[in-house]
Amino acid sequence: MLVAVMPAFNEEGNVSKTALLAGKFVDKVIVVDDGSGDATFKEAEKANAIVLRNAINMGKGVALKVGINAALKLGASEIITIDSDLQHNP
Repeated sequence: MLVAVMPAFNEEGNVSKTALLAGKFVDKVIVVDDGSGDATFKEAEKANAIVLRNAINMGKGVALKVGINAALKLGASEIITIDSDLQHNP
């Protein structure tokens, strides 16, 4: 199973679209909301992603670790990471 892990911090304007686009190429998308102060969590949920939340901002490395661990628990055989800001086309 191929899983995309997306760390996100205050990306309410981009996270849903990024997750939807990435979802076309993977089996599951995991978004880790890293203590955002906006609607990042709710917007990621709209994209049918698995959404996890750090209570406070822990940094991109911790968010990736949380997402990768979750992907491994799902049985991922391959994991890719992608930023949630739409800087790169999924």
